Amino acid sequence: MRYLIFCLFYTLTFQITYSYEGGDIMEIKNSKRSIYRDTGIFHNGIKDVKNVLKSIRHSGKLIDSYERLVFDFKESGIPQVYAHIDQGSKKLQIDFLRTKLSKNLKPSFKSHRVKEINLFPLADDVLSTELLLKENTYVEIFSLKNPARLVIDFKN
Repeated sequence: MRYLIFCLFYTLTFQITYSYEGGDIMEIKNSKRSIYRDTGIFHNGIKDVKNVLKSIRHSGKLIDSYERLVFDFKESGIPQVYAHIDQGSKKLQIDFLRTKLSKNLKPSFKSHRVKEINLFPLADDVLSTELLLKENTYVEIFSLKNPARLVIDFKN
């Protein structure tokens, strides 16, 4: 059943990726490059890494500075990630494949650029995340190792 859900999800993502006309398709790199986008699709390739999202950290308090969200994982290695920024709906959607949500994770923070964050555990091992963004927010997504984390930087 998990394999069937994965195949369906991967097929839909593949179709969306290759029929997408709203911007670039970018690979999530393992280092910060200071390339911010307000539209586009992001991915980190095909990964067979299983993991648990254990925490979400936030930093950045000044209105004119950038803000950062860090998704911390329990095990080493970033799971397979697909992300989509849509300027029209002001949403950043991130799907983590083969990822479970820690039972005690309750994200709570105040942000100048993120209105709301929603976590949706789908099936048994797919975690979908939705970030509702404020007007004129640009995003950079990258990963870091040791420990495994996905980093999202926001700026105006």
